[in-house]
Amino acid sequence: MKTRFLPPPRFFPVLLSVAALGFAAAACDGPRNNETVHPLPGRIPGSEWATSITRDSVPGDMAPERLAKWTAARDAIRNARLVVAIGSAGMDHSERSDPTVFGSLADVAVDTSGLVYVLDEQAQEVRAFDFAGRFLHRFGGFGDGPSELRHAIGIELLGDGRILVASRDLRVKVFAPTEQGWSATQTIEAPVGPRAICSMRDGRVFINGYRQDANTLVHQLPVFGTDSVAPAFGGGYQDENWLVQMALAEGALACANARRGLVVLGHRAIPLIRAFDSLDGSLVWASKLESFSGMPVYQGVNQRGRNYIRKGRPAQWDVLGSVHPVAEGHLLVQVGHGSMVRRTVSIESYLLDSESGAGAFLGDEVPRAIPFEGGYIALYEDPYPRIEVRAFDDSQLIRMASAPKGVAGQ
Repeated sequence: MKTRFLPPPRFFPVLLSVAALGFAAAACDGPRNNETVHPLPGRIPGSEWATSITRDSVPGDMAPERLAKWTAARDAIRNARLVVAIGSAGMDHSERSDPTVFGSLADVAVDTSGLVYVLDEQAQEVRAFDFAGRFLHRFGGFGDGPSELRHAIGIELLGDGRILVASRDLRVKVFAPTEQGWSATQTIEAPVGPRAICSMRDGRVFINGYRQDANTLVHQLPVFGTDSVAPAFGGGYQDENWLVQMALAEGALACANARRGLVVLGHRAIPLIRAFDSLDGSLVWASKLESFSGMPVYQGVNQRGRNYIRKGRPAQWDVLGSVHPVAEGHLLVQVGHGSMVRRTVSIESYLLDSESGAGAFLGDEVPRAIPFEGGYIALYEDPYPRIEVRAFDDSQLIRMASAPKGVAGQ
């Protein structure tokens, strides 16, 4: 899937707080005078024995029963049927604007009743639609009020009907339906600035973010207010310079309900995906994407003798964009592959078995996708932000669509 060379707002969030990359620049660069190029091999626990994920069409060394399930999941993703498309072209994002005009698609989620929730990062609000694409309600909006949002980057649905909205400013707001509409009923102070969020079926919530004192990347969120300091695990890149650690800390997060519950962390700039036991934080498996060329971090010393780091711009680069549970027992991994020369970005997908981390190449035809139980949401930014709800053939949610296929609001 080829697109114009534009930096999608959340799928390739590699504009880390250390330095901007300047994607649009045509020039490429490499290491300069005696700079150290990170990441270096073996700097993350588990990388030394990680299972290889190649671009083969099927996983190798997988038991026949697991391979049959993997193949069925692959076919379900490839053959998912369009249920409804939501999105309209436009420029106005005011209170009275068409709710199907999105500014920037940060995240989406689907609940068990078939309602689709869309987080518009530009408008800083969440909008709800039914499976026919009809707009139902919205909440949030840019500001500092109790039910307003600032720097929101992700949403997560809890089983009791509440919605979590994670923001980079160390806050996660809990929204619940009230007689006056959706309102924030709780603000959780996160131990780190969330970069990704996921939840287990039992209500436990985890976020990705860098904590300097322990160099940990996965943190359990104290949703129920019982813990003042949330448990943390998932060691980050090992280096004496905390700026290097932070530059390589951002990741994609997924909660899979295999075994006792797995928290799966994929590193944006490093071809490593690790699964941790959600109860004790122990490493269960690690997998490595063999065909991956991440954005390098260059570390050096300037003329004044001070350490510095900067992000490189190679001619070809890869960014691990997302990891999501899909088709019970599997993980959909998507990687953005960019070319500074061709000025294009393509999305490449891999399908992993969540029990072992074994997987193979799915292809480059699946768009940016956020799965739900029974299908996935395809997100597009070009030529204007819009989504498509796609369901698997055996999904009961297909029957929830009560309107013909089309674009809501047009």
